[in-house]
Amino acid sequence: MKETVHHMENNWTTTTTIDKSLNMMSLYDYLGRAAGKSLGALVADAAARQKIKFETRQVSNPKYSGPVMLYPKYFLDSYFKKTEEKLPF
Repeated sequence: MKETVHHMENNWTTTTTIDKSLNMMSLYDYLGRAAGKSLGALVADAAARQKIKFETRQVSNPKYSGPVMLYPKYFLDSYFKKTEEKLPF
């Protein structure tokens, strides 16, 4: 089942189609902020190593226009939990 969600922030709207069966999310949706290229590459590499299913979505806003990766929420939960456990503080 897919659901269309509209996000409004800083006077621009992003339309997102979320696959509710896997709860697919972009890093922006998950973190609530832009992740940047380096973090995006680390997450993509971890997903590829684990053979995690992903999707892409086209976005266009004043700061970025192009494709973004969508990952299952369970994968992002696991990835960021492991990352937090490695922090020295």
